[in-house]
Amino acid sequence: MKILLLYPPYTSHIEEEKKGYFPPLGLAYIAAILRSHNHSVRIIDMNVETKNLEELEKICEKEQPDIVGISSTTITYNTCINILKRIKNVIPSAIRIVGGPHASILPQEFVDYSDFVVVGEGEYTMLELVKTLENGENPSNIEGLVFKKDGKTVETGPRPLITGLDNLPFPARDLLPMEAYNDNKGAILTSRGCPFNCIFCNSHLIFGKKFRARSPKNVVDEIEHLVKKYNVQVIRILDDMFTLNRKRVIEICDEILNRGLNIGWELTNGTRVDKVDKELLEKMHEAGCYRIYYGIESGSKKVLKMLRKDIKLDQVRRVVKWTKEIGIEVGGFFMIGGPGETIETLKETEKFIEELNLDYVHLSIATPYPRTDFWNWVLKNGRFVTNDYSKFEKEFVFETPDFPWEQRMKIFEYLHEKYCFNE
Repeated sequence: MKILLLYPPYTSHIEEEKKGYFPPLGLAYIAAILRSHNHSVRIIDMNVETKNLEELEKICEKEQPDIVGISSTTITYNTCINILKRIKNVIPSAIRIVGGPHASILPQEFVDYSDFVVVGEGEYTMLELVKTLENGENPSNIEGLVFKKDGKTVETGPRPLITGLDNLPFPARDLLPMEAYNDNKGAILTSRGCPFNCIFCNSHLIFGKKFRARSPKNVVDEIEHLVKKYNVQVIRILDDMFTLNRKRVIEICDEILNRGLNIGWELTNGTRVDKVDKELLEKMHEAGCYRIYYGIESGSKKVLKMLRKDIKLDQVRRVVKWTKEIGIEVGGFFMIGGPGETIETLKETEKFIEELNLDYVHLSIATPYPRTDFWNWVLKNGRFVTNDYSKFEKEFVFETPDFPWEQRMKIFEYLHEKYCFNE
């Protein structure tokens, strides 16, 4: 079948934001597995190909795909719905499938606008669905789907998490404009799942809490592929929990060193300070690790407890010191304005940032994503000031009686201007 996979734009100011953008590996994994079963696949990443909706309509009219698949996030929800409506008008015969984080968490928000919603990890669900549609069979037996039949919503139940990640083909990067994603940098995902309980995280709603990892050989095979095919000089590892299995990290480092790969790599997604030690950091640096971002979140003990981060400030101090001494650049992620936050706790965070003397500081607006415990906390302790998903991550979408959203936003802007010039 002829399949078009779409990644909707996050913002209308794409040209200004290309520098820090990652390729949509989720769609590239799906494309790879579909293509390995002889389906014709195209990916359009609207974040870097600057395709507006009118251009997209022309492409659909010209190419007439049998299936259009869209990856959704919370902040692209409105755009996804708009695209689904337009596709229905332009090519009524096309089957519209939605997946991704937001669709997995709230599939009911898409069932009236699409033919199928894929919930959770999409590779094998999508493959099985395409085969079933091609053969004109009943999709009701495919796990991981939500759709409407005879006016009623059908939920086929969750699909078991993928255990053999090594069996997945490498993402189909050749279907993406790789030159648009940070010159000489490549992104990989080596594991899925996080066993921790941070109040703000929605990753476990998609990938589960069980840690599942690719083998060291498989990981380094992909790194070598990126080096040889795309002349990549830096690898950005996007895992939530890359260092959870210490032995595996050491084996990956040894594999890189044994192959003589002269490659730099960084951990970009908020490494936990309680899941590294000095010896491990030294090994990582020897194998090319030159930058780590730690998920610190706050300089307040009270807020860290509310966030269920389960780390201590002294751990942060110690690990940041080790990392800098070893020669690895250190970045820190901080969440501003979340549960338990007050003017005083934000002053503690500001003081802690000053003390740590980080190379990079990334501040994020505390965002309560649907179905997270943070979302439930807002419902109990405050109120949402908007239900417009497009505002999520860009401004505060909630407030509490003692901390209005305007005040949260003002403090965030002050801290962001002070610390985030070097991201």
